[in-house]
Parts: sequence; C-alpha cells; structure tokens
Amino acid sequence: MIETLIVLNNYFHDLAISLVFVTAVAMFLLVRYAERFAFRPLRPPQAERTEGATGAEFKGLALFVVSKISVVFWGSVLYVIVGGISRVWNMSEFEWADAVRNGQTLALTAKYVMLAVLFACGICLWIVARRKVSAMRKEIL
Repeated sequence: MIETLIVLNNYFHDLAISLVFVTAVAMFLLVRYAERFAFRPLRPPQAERTEGATGAEFKGLALFVVSKISVVFWGSVLYVIVGGISRVWNMSEFEWADAVRNGQTLALTAKYVMLAVLFACGICLWIVARRKVSAMRKEIL
C-alpha cells in the first residue's frame, strides 16, 4: 500500500511541475496579450464606449483571470515542495534502484534535469508576469 502511495506521489509531483510551467506560461501570455492588444476595443466601433481608459476592461479581465490562475500556480508550487520531500526521501529505494536495475540511470537523470528546467522556467515566467501585472494594476487603478 505504501509503495502505491509513493508511486502516485511521484506521478503527481511530475504533474505539479508541469502545471507550474503551464500556468506560468498562460499568465505570461495573457498579460503580454493584454499589454499589446488592450487598445483594440472589445465592442464594435459603432458601440458607445463609456470606459475612460482604452482597453481597461480587457486588462481588468486579464488581471482577474491571472489571479485565478495564480491559485493553481501556487498550489502546484506548494505540492512540488511538499511532495518533493517524500520523493527525495524514497528515491534510492523506488526510482533509482529500478533505474539501475533496468539500465536507465541516464534517462532518469535526463528526466530530473528536464523537470528542474521546467520548474525554473515556470518561476522565471511568473516573476516576469508578476511585474507586468503590478504595472497593469497601477495603470487601471
């Protein structure tokens, strides 16, 4: 039973790392799109615009969506940290022993390098998106 839970933790840990990257990319692209294309009206040109700032409604929507995606991002980061403790604790017994037995140590090492790069890129993209979100909030408010 414990072995099954450890294997499930390892799979969910990999999934959480990919979620960190994917949600960071989504936030980055959404904020970037809001910056570049917020000056295009969301309504047809003949519709009467009551907003003071052009594109403020789209930027507001982008900020709302980014705040919701941030919840998933931080939940994934938290799981990467907490699930990583168990993963490191049991690595030699479960993952590394199987990799040595099957001659897949290089593949396992490449997997961990790839996961580390994805996690680091996700954090970096979040930092960039966060700076843009702060600037966008100042514009709107």
